[in-house]
Amino acid sequence: MCDVGTLNAGETRTEALDLNGVIDIRTDLVELGFTQSEADAFANLWNPSIVGPLLDGPWANLVYRLPSDVYDDMISLEITPAPTETIRALYVLVHLTE
Repeated sequence: MCDVGTLNAGETRTEALDLNGVIDIRTDLVELGFTQSEADAFANLWNPSIVGPLLDGPWANLVYRLPSDVYDDMISLEITPAPTETIRALYVLVHLTE
């Protein structure tokens, strides 16, 4: 896995592809506050889409999580009565072929 930090719109960055750097997003979800059970369910659902194609050819998938404040600005959520805490995560998957 390669952490490139923040890229602004229109910025590019080239990194060496590491096919051994397969991501297990369970850790990221648990660190955000999801339970292990919730993280496992999410990973079981999405890992085939994220990891599976890596095993079939010379390409990779770019996966990144939008910061919570950006996600909240894009997609508002109102719950009545308001819970004491909400945890949301939006991951973006980009299939890279070059």
